[in-house]
Amino acid sequence: MSSTANRILPSRSAYRLLAKSGRPVPVRSELTADLETPVSAFLKLHDGRHGYLLESVEGGEKWARYSFIGCGVMGLVRGHGNRLEVVEGGRVLRTIEGRDGLAALEQLLEPWRMAASEAGLPRFFGGAVGCLGYDSVRQFETLPDLGKPDLHHPDLLFLLASTMVIFDNVAQKLIVVSYANPGKKPATQQSIDAAYDRAAARIEETIAKLRRPLKVPSWAVAKPVKGGKGARTVSTVDQPAFEKRGLRAQD
Repeated sequence: MSSTANRILPSRSAYRLLAKSGRPVPVRSELTADLETPVSAFLKLHDGRHGYLLESVEGGEKWARYSFIGCGVMGLVRGHGNRLEVVEGGRVLRTIEGRDGLAALEQLLEPWRMAASEAGLPRFFGGAVGCLGYDSVRQFETLPDLGKPDLHHPDLLFLLASTMVIFDNVAQKLIVVSYANPGKKPATQQSIDAAYDRAAARIEETIAKLRRPLKVPSWAVAKPVKGGKGARTVSTVDQPAFEKRGLRAQD
């Protein structure tokens, strides 16, 4: 992987114009992709907590043009039942309650909506990436709640990554994107420039990690199942009951 002098785009002057919108501005640097793959880059960047690797195919046969890696936490949105909360820096900053979780999610994400970007980025260059658990269906349909919350997982969890690495498989390049967000309202020239410098520093840090040799992190290594040899798997339902439930689900 070779660099293009780690040039940061947009320039500071162009960024200042975009920052007048009061919204986060995507800042980027581009690299030539040599031997790096999305999986190897993900292993170098991910700390084992919050992050994602998005890849897709076209027509079930060809790799799509872009792959996306998100790392670092700009913010988290998690939901339990009808309650959503925004988490920044490990602290819950805002909460909202309502039946429609996705509408509430859109409301909570409004402060993070990106400013218009310059040319050079794909249509997706940052935003909320996450998942909806099965139980979140009760926010959209009237269903009985018969389950026991024994896993203690959130029904909804979305990550706003502070840095994204975009693989352009056609142009054979990587685009490292971070987000300059002055945060203060109204933003001052000092806070606008400081946000740009922080985004540029995250980009440089990410590039430095990508240049290191790959060392598979401990979280990515499979560990033996507790109980070891001879451990038994026990079903919580017998076969006739399972088949009966399957037929009911088909109906």
